Amino acid sequence: MPGDDGAGSESVSVHELVVRSADAALSLQGDDGAFPAGENYAYGDPETPVRNTARWTIVLCGAYQLTDDDRFRDAGERAVDYLLGDDVRPHGYTFHCRKTTDKDHCNGLVGQATPIRALTVADEVLGRSDALDAAREVFALHPFDADLGLWERIEIDGRNLSFDRTLNHQIIFAARCARLASHDDRAAERIAAFLDALDSNMALHSDGLIKHYVHPPVRTVVSKCIRNPEYYPLVWNAVVNPLYARSEDRRRKELGYQPVNLAALARLHAEVGDHPFWSSDKLDAAIDCLEAETERLLAGDGLTHGSTMPGTDIAFVLNEFRGTPLAESKRLLEHDLDRLLDPSTYLLESSSIDPNDQAPFIVKFLDFPDTRLSIPTHG
Repeated sequence: MPGDDGAGSESVSVHELVVRSADAALSLQGDDGAFPAGENYAYGDPETPVRNTARWTIVLCGAYQLTDDDRFRDAGERAVDYLLGDDVRPHGYTFHCRKTTDKDHCNGLVGQATPIRALTVADEVLGRSDALDAAREVFALHPFDADLGLWERIEIDGRNLSFDRTLNHQIIFAARCARLASHDDRAAERIAAFLDALDSNMALHSDGLIKHYVHPPVRTVVSKCIRNPEYYPLVWNAVVNPLYARSEDRRRKELGYQPVNLAALARLHAEVGDHPFWSSDKLDAAIDCLEAETERLLAGDGLTHGSTMPGTDIAFVLNEFRGTPLAESKRLLEHDLDRLLDPSTYLLESSSIDPNDQAPFIVKFLDFPDTRLSIPTHG
């Protein structure tokens, strides 16, 4: 049982925290198995329940593994049933994730990444082979250029929307689909090819800050464009990258995404640990930059994009790449919990983003060993 630390805090283990949050989430699940939809916090785009339901599916599977409590299994099964429903993939192609009139409805690669991971986890934990089949199918829908090491976006009606030019989107897709690699040879081959090209595609500022857009070799892009006009948008990246390098607004955005990029790479490393990229100078420089900017990231300091839980992301990166024990970095997790945890419900809440979006990010704690943390007992 948690012990009282006094001063408005209590001690709780990482696993206890996940289970308590999952227990509270049971009351949020709808009759159709879905969890409440939110909106993209940076841009205010309304979302469908797909991404939040996918995150909660992973949390419920984790809670079931920790407790063997059939309530979590049953809720996980219903969430999977929702993700496999016809309404979620209305045209039989990609998941309908975003409800807007001026942007795609698939929400690029990012929208598809979490449901693919959730369905893979559901097969492993709940024995849902139908979920794994769907994960394989949606992954395979996304064309991949092995020379460039980049994926293209597919709209919910099957239209090809060309490459996703944002680097963190490409990394997140690879990281969340990496769980599929142990079940699917095509996924394993494409993720390996993505890592092969990542040293070229990831451009850094002199201080190790990762640039926002992919940066494939210009010569390769031009040769591709000659044969296929769908590659033309990548030329724009080559034009704007030098311009954005001088923009302070762009640097603030890129700083906010530094923990997002590196936490996704840490997830990818945890799944696919044997690749030369993991010993690259670029990766080391980017992690050094993250460490140097930790206090600014924790303070927010005018950052309006990127991670909503920078402390948790930084702790995961340091544990995975630098071997920093959680006992030494748990204050980073506690920083996020002090800001976000509602001690009356054990759900994460935020004043800056939709609470339906913030709550399922408890999923991040499944990446950590069962260390005890100090959490607030007051609002």
